[in-house]
Amino acid sequence: VDIKRRSPTSSLRVDFNDAGGVADSFIDSGIDFVVANADYESYGGDTTDIEQAVASVHKSSPDTPVIFKDIIIDPLQLALAKQLKFDAALVMACVVGKDLTDLLDTGTLINLPIIVECHTPEEVALAVEGGAGTILLNRVDRFGGNEFHATQPFAIRDELPPGNVVTTLVTGKVFDTLESNLFLQEGFDGVLIGEGLVGNPSASSLIKELHDLKLDDEGEINRP
Repeated sequence: VDIKRRSPTSSLRVDFNDAGGVADSFIDSGIDFVVANADYESYGGDTTDIEQAVASVHKSSPDTPVIFKDIIIDPLQLALAKQLKFDAALVMACVVGKDLTDLLDTGTLINLPIIVECHTPEEVALAVEGGAGTILLNRVDRFGGNEFHATQPFAIRDELPPGNVVTTLVTGKVFDTLESNLFLQEGFDGVLIGEGLVGNPSASSLIKELHDLKLDDEGEINRP
């Protein structure tokens, strides 16, 4: 789950005072990982939020990863994430461009895994070349007026190396299990949901449905 009060790519507006409490509520629902936002202008986050979130999750569920999300452009931001005991950081390829390789190298040096968000084939190719282990395929074009491209993950996955050596996640206006079914069947490893969970009174039910999705031997969805 991507915990945020607002988003530059949607109309999301959610009010909360304790990001740690929000994170814990999703942990209780069975979420697999938590993304905590540090950027105020874009996501309504701040240093208090990220400190609350990482402390609460590590206390209540030590095995659940907490991801640091900011408009990362400098290795010092990765050092901050490491200092605050985050398990990984999210870097947007469209923001950093060719500096991505240096940031990936920094992550390796300080033992902080980097998730690279990509929207275009060129961004995916750059991430793969830099040695990214996890790529988040965003269906929203941040630099193209936040235009939504529903099938973009399928259009750019040819840039991924064979053999499932890179973990692939999909994000960008994922709201239900219907699309999540499709991504799972097509070989993607998971989804990152923000607006579809944060502020959604049915979030617990949606998380359970997502966890219940399983593939049979022929790659078809089975529901328990």
